[in-house]
Amino acid sequence: MKGRNGSIGLALLGLGLTLLPARGLMAAGFTYKELARLDTKAPGGGMLVNDFEPGRVSGQGEVAFVVDYDASNSEGLYLASNGALIPIEEPGKPVGPAAPDWTFVANGTIGQILSPVGMNAAGDVSFGSDAQKKGDSDIHTGNFLSRKASSCGPTRMARCTPSPGRETRPLTAAPSPGCAGRI
Repeated sequence: MKGRNGSIGLALLGLGLTLLPARGLMAAGFTYKELARLDTKAPGGGMLVNDFEPGRVSGQGEVAFVVDYDASNSEGLYLASNGALIPIEEPGKPVGPAAPDWTFVANGTIGQILSPVGMNAAGDVSFGSDAQKKGDSDIHTGNFLSRKASSCGPTRMARCTPSPGRETRPLTAAPSPGCAGRI
């Protein structure tokens, strides 16, 4: 008897689903847009491979996300904005003018980038990453901020040089070794 009631319940559920209008099953008011695709060229020249990791969405609809970069156990951090894919961090890329002797690298304490990344309403992106100082064999971990050049100003933590695009800087004077657990 118990098995019959279960079968009747499933039949009623199936009947109910077939009677619903197709538009009732769609996500009301949502649209979907492809931001990036695996096995395609990254803006910095490598390839987007394997998988995407969770990201953040700004109030302007920009999306920050991490994706595996090449097949070399490295990652890249990108901002999808107005149809463009903007590299925030790619392996071998310099950290920026605030730390000119540092580059982002893979195979450090955290495996390159901590994910998910943070992003505020203005589209400024914060992230933890491995970096290496020129001439130093040690890989260090630091917390970084990439912000739109237009968001620079006297009330910010550090001085910015206004320029088109984005600027990335460490949030500390220089990345610190062994701080992955404290970020």
